[in-house]
Amino acid sequence: MRHHSRRDLLRVGALGALSLADLLRARADAPSPKSRIRAVILLQHYGAPSHIDLWDPKPDAPAEIRGEFSTIPTSLTGYRVTEIMPRLANWCHRLALIRTMTHGVANHNPGTYLAITGHTPERDVVQVGATKDDWPAYGSVLTRFRPSETSVPPFVQLPHVAFD
Repeated sequence: MRHHSRRDLLRVGALGALSLADLLRARADAPSPKSRIRAVILLQHYGAPSHIDLWDPKPDAPAEIRGEFSTIPTSLTGYRVTEIMPRLANWCHRLALIRTMTHGVANHNPGTYLAITGHTPERDVVQVGATKDDWPAYGSVLTRFRPSETSVPPFVQLPHVAFD
């Protein structure tokens, strides 16, 4: 089975036009470079602090725009995070950060659904229960096409599986 890079997986999420299953089918016969990547960790900050207070502090922006925390250097040259993430700053050279995503979905649950499936939800309301017609999350697709070879689960989503 072909192993996909983090860049492949993030490209699918960033574009939002293709599902991961479409990518896997389309690339199944393509030659594969040997990858050292064994895992992908998707941090879906559902209701977390603002990006300005974590990953995108905008240290050169005017005071009324930037966050309240100071910035610290990271292991990725030229990239800074807020002072509240000193341990994560040491891992930034291993991350793929996407700061250009946007959507027109008004509510958190449908927005999360779009972000983790790559498909626009049919309903844009605060909370609607999951249905059998919903698209699977990236982690579910990965688990299906690349099951874990260890006792570590290949996909975990906390605090719950989001639904549109």
